[in-house]
Amino acid sequence: SNANLSRADLHNARDDGAEFSGAQLDSTIWINRQRCRPGSVGTCQ
Repeated sequence: SNANLSRADLHNARDDGAEFSGAQLDSTIWINRQRCRPGSVGTCQ
């Protein structure tokens, strides 16, 4: 997907096999409350 999830808060989301490849994850708050690095795409780094 090429979804823009920049700055999204996903800490309460369930990861039931969701596909994030290509998704913009710039400063997204990840499921484990980790904040993705600016410019992250596809994986939270």
